Amino acid sequence: MDASRNGTAHKAHNTKAAIPQKDIHEFKEIEADSSTNNRVVNDENSDILQQSKAISTSSVLATVRKYRQKYPDSVLLVRVGDFYELYFEQADDIGGVLLGLQVVDKKFRNGTVRFTGFPARSLLRYVEILVSQHSLSVALCEQFQEPMQRSFTRKVTRVITPGTLIDEGLADTRVHSYILCVMRAEDATLKMQRRQQTTTSKEKSKRRSQQQMEALTRATIEARRRWEQEIAEAVAVEEPPKRRGRPRKKLAAGKLIMKPPRQPQFDPAMVAVPDQIEDQVATDDGRIEEADSAEVLEFTERADKDADIEIQLSLAWLDLATGDFMVSTGPASGLAADLARIRPREILVHGNDSQVRKLVIAANPQAAITALGAVAALEETAEETDAQPPANANVHWPMAAEAQQAEASRLVAAAELHSGERQACEAVVGYVLATQGLLAPLQAPQQYAATGHMRMGAATIQALELVRPLGRSGTEAGPTLLGEIDRTRTSAGARLLAQRLLAPSTSAEEIERRLDLVDFFADSRARTRTATLLDGVGDIERAVAKLSLNCGGPHDLLLIAQSLRAVAQIRATLRSLSRDNKASEADEMSGSTAKPAGGSTESSAQATDRSSEPPAIAIRRMALALQGLPRLAREISAAIRTDAARDVRACGFLNAESSKAVAQLHAALEEKEAERGALQQKWRHEYSCASLRLDGAALGALVEVTRRDATRLRAQTDAGFRLVQMLRTRARFEHRSWTHLLAETDLLRARLRAEELRAFEQLRDAVLAAAPALRTNSRVLAAIDAAAACATVAAERCLVRPRLVPPTTAHVIANGRHSVVETQLLNDGRQFVANHCRFGAARRLLLVTGPNMGGKSTFLRQVALVSVLAQAGCFVPAAAARLHVVDAIYTRIGARDDVARGQSTFMVEMAETADILLHATERSLVILDEVGRGTATADGVAIAYATLRHLHDVVRCKALFATHYHELLPHVRRLPALAPLHTAVHQSSDGAFAFLHRIVPGVCASSHALYVAQLAGIPKPVLAVARAFATANSSNPA
Repeated sequence: MDASRNGTAHKAHNTKAAIPQKDIHEFKEIEADSSTNNRVVNDENSDILQQSKAISTSSVLATVRKYRQKYPDSVLLVRVGDFYELYFEQADDIGGVLLGLQVVDKKFRNGTVRFTGFPARSLLRYVEILVSQHSLSVALCEQFQEPMQRSFTRKVTRVITPGTLIDEGLADTRVHSYILCVMRAEDATLKMQRRQQTTTSKEKSKRRSQQQMEALTRATIEARRRWEQEIAEAVAVEEPPKRRGRPRKKLAAGKLIMKPPRQPQFDPAMVAVPDQIEDQVATDDGRIEEADSAEVLEFTERADKDADIEIQLSLAWLDLATGDFMVSTGPASGLAADLARIRPREILVHGNDSQVRKLVIAANPQAAITALGAVAALEETAEETDAQPPANANVHWPMAAEAQQAEASRLVAAAELHSGERQACEAVVGYVLATQGLLAPLQAPQQYAATGHMRMGAATIQALELVRPLGRSGTEAGPTLLGEIDRTRTSAGARLLAQRLLAPSTSAEEIERRLDLVDFFADSRARTRTATLLDGVGDIERAVAKLSLNCGGPHDLLLIAQSLRAVAQIRATLRSLSRDNKASEADEMSGSTAKPAGGSTESSAQATDRSSEPPAIAIRRMALALQGLPRLAREISAAIRTDAARDVRACGFLNAESSKAVAQLHAALEEKEAERGALQQKWRHEYSCASLRLDGAALGALVEVTRRDATRLRAQTDAGFRLVQMLRTRARFEHRSWTHLLAETDLLRARLRAEELRAFEQLRDAVLAAAPALRTNSRVLAAIDAAAACATVAAERCLVRPRLVPPTTAHVIANGRHSVVETQLLNDGRQFVANHCRFGAARRLLLVTGPNMGGKSTFLRQVALVSVLAQAGCFVPAAAARLHVVDAIYTRIGARDDVARGQSTFMVEMAETADILLHATERSLVILDEVGRGTATADGVAIAYATLRHLHDVVRCKALFATHYHELLPHVRRLPALAPLHTAVHQSSDGAFAFLHRIVPGVCASSHALYVAQLAGIPKPVLAVARAFATANSSNPA
């Protein structure tokens, strides 16, 4: 487990306000007298405390120490009686700091330990705080009691991690909860080839280095010989003088001969190395010859290529609740986009691969990372059956963990995967088995086809606010595109809509098929009838997963039965609606031309791209795919009470009339309860003890009275009452009659429990056997729900069906709008100003100028959002739309830094611009807002100009480029595919200033910055100085 996740436990979070004071007060009361004698307790809940004290303290602490060693990176919650408890430093760091619980010193035989806890009924609330809010993992250590015994055993039955959280009360069921594994995509064949290439390159490099060294040695020897010869010829050597002092001077032929200096050391820098020694090799006879230049070039290019090879990553992501299992392989540079699209709750990386770990952190510094190196210990624990509940503690499972693992391995092996993808899949499956002990029904791993989906990087998803608003954390609410269009009625439909929005399709046929479904539900009658029935559908996939993972209960069976009844009704309704729509579909298909939503006539080329299947036939096919499974629904409804508890361990969830045996057991239990009431009333009257109560809690069969009434019972020496415990306010006795009666009652309850568990097992097995049909139902209903939701939004917001046109035709948006901004304005009583946008062969690059707050950024975003909505299968906010299918959307919008990655605002801007220039294609849509503004004006203009030219001349894609650099205009006016646009501004003669938010052809020669500053409230003296400075230094003041 990543250390960064554990560090969260030491941060101070004020979560106490979120904890009900009832739970805190109850625990405080129970622990208030924990240091007092077991026989003197003045607390109202002393029975629970005495139960905790009666358990062997050494056994509890030994269990805590054992599982703290096995799960060192998890929060250990130990079940003791009706409470979950934390011990040692986790009591302070987790219970005190994160959960806001009171921490006390609990006395044991050998001393005291730090201790806290909370009621078992509040488990989901506290687990949600630890796992969802703080990304911690929780190990649940449950207690199990053998039949007819008072002793307990404790075992860890489940480890809840951010990626394995599937309970409705803990996880957001409307979004996928993925576990993602990231591994190197080193295929075995690729490894061998690369190893051979590396070995060959190393051998050649070694041989060449040896030859170069021999050549260098020869050149060195020759240089030293020449150097010594020059010294001998240039200096006259004399005998050194015998005395100290200055050297003798002697005139000889008019020269002054001095003592030669001391011979310096040889300097290798004096060696005359040949200029082309890298291209020379030494032959066997010692001669230096020119090497084969082609061979040298090949070697150099290969070395450069190996150095520039980008690491390839294999990804496998699994949603445990739905069984969705996907894989993909791609370069590390696309990891940030993958994480933004997948949105995993937990990321698994190999503990020894620090490079992959760094890549994940660089792509998402807030990611919850788990090291796979820790899974080995969990697997050993699973082998010791610690991860499996005892057979008597829960139900019998038809397929053991080993068989489930074998089935999962078969699915992985049957899929056509690379070795890296296969290893990632096996790691995910192994991790789930290690933490849960069981597997939910999985689908075979499917290859995510990147070419079949629109590419959008993390910056684009964030800038367009598809699923999360800008400037907010993941838990903060705010306006987003998903929130604007999500009118789904089911969790599966919400997950599908979000998935389509983050990965729109690039297949024209698939897009048209989705739009046809939306068109079908444009009929208000069909939409209303279907939506009403969808309200009765629960999260079928999640219920099946919970049942298969041993965390489901009677409530999940009831949810499946209710959903199956709704499925049967939806199927009948869809078949009826498809028959009613069949005539109109036939008329439409028989027409020579088709009328789109915008009212224009489709071209023949576009008509061939449309799905050949009419919507009515597609709806009928979807209706036939639905399976109501009426027998299963009837069996569940007949067996399970409608008010059944969620936990299978709660006795009494079976209908008394479900079977003859259950009816007899219920009748017998009622008789025993009546006997208990009669015995209690008899003793109260006979011994004048109004406070007498027959207690059958975990401490055994006890007769409890107040201290005053205890004196009367103790005086009845022949009545059979034996004092076992004297408390501060109460006394407890034993009596043989009550002990026998309680034993008979417990035996009946055990038989009833066994009968209920047997019935639950049968129904659970029937549900798991029908899992493929249930999964099909969920997928079909999700598609229907998503289409009906899009049709609902289209009717509410006057959206139109987009037309897909070939690249040779103009890409046109007539009166386009920004859905999210429009809704915000309407809520404030204002009107959104719609604008046109047109791309063509001679109009690929739109240069937008104008002041801030004039509407440039909104215009840029709405053009991108129209394409996202259309290719996701939704209608679009416009009067009409004829759109190209784009393969990717790239954005460079806004100014922000990235402190976590050590990047300044300008660096982030340049990194996003570089990604666009390197990866955009002719089919891409590029949105650039203010490139080059984070540096000096001259450099910024140069970068903006070069970016414009590259997009225009090289990439040749559709692009909108917004800028304040008016210096660019003289240099780009003559670009043939560039069209200038600007935001309109109204300025009256008296100086009044207003933004019209209208995009019109032409150029805005002024940024109007001083007017914007005036609207923002800049002091008038400051504005006066700014205007004077602008007038003095510019011919065109703002």
